[in-house]
Amino acid sequence: MKNSKLLFWDASAGRCGGSNAPQVYAAKTQRPTPDFARLHQELQSHRHLTLGLLWEEYRQNHPDGYGYSRFCELYRRWRRRLDVVLRQEHKAGEKLFVGYAGDTIAIHDPKGGPIRQASIFVAVLGASNYTYAEAAWSQGLEDWLGAHIHTFEFFQGVPQLVVTDFVPGNKIEPAFTRHAAQSCEGMLM
Repeated sequence: MKNSKLLFWDASAGRCGGSNAPQVYAAKTQRPTPDFARLHQELQSHRHLTLGLLWEEYRQNHPDGYGYSRFCELYRRWRRRLDVVLRQEHKAGEKLFVGYAGDTIAIHDPKGGPIRQASIFVAVLGASNYTYAEAAWSQGLEDWLGAHIHTFEFFQGVPQLVVTDFVPGNKIEPAFTRHAAQSCEGMLM
């Protein structure tokens, strides 16, 4: 084995050749390119749609198409060209962004009680992205205010401005603002 050479078939010469003979490379096959603009629009339109589901659909239509990791890489490369990022500068302690996140979640009683739905309240400081979250039984005024109080206790302070996300069914009126200020009055001192 010490003096053995790797031999391969040189089809053009019709003979065996050594390491100096030309090597044969497989031709690259052209894979069907996904319509990334359509995929992006679908992702924006359907909140539970993922790249994984879109890739599965793509592979059903194109069995010889890209693998999942390459598909995601190509999509992300395409998306970077959109340049739709709005950079916002935030000063520390200036803004707190609050709202309810997505769909409700099921809460299971460990003692076998009924399954209840809960909303997830999320609060994020603008400058640091420091985050507080809690489950609430409703998106009503009492739970909304309670979540704010718990948030301020967690952060051990109050920002200059609380920026609320749109909460369907809730109207933020002057009465709400007065009630919130009264609820938090002790914390502001």
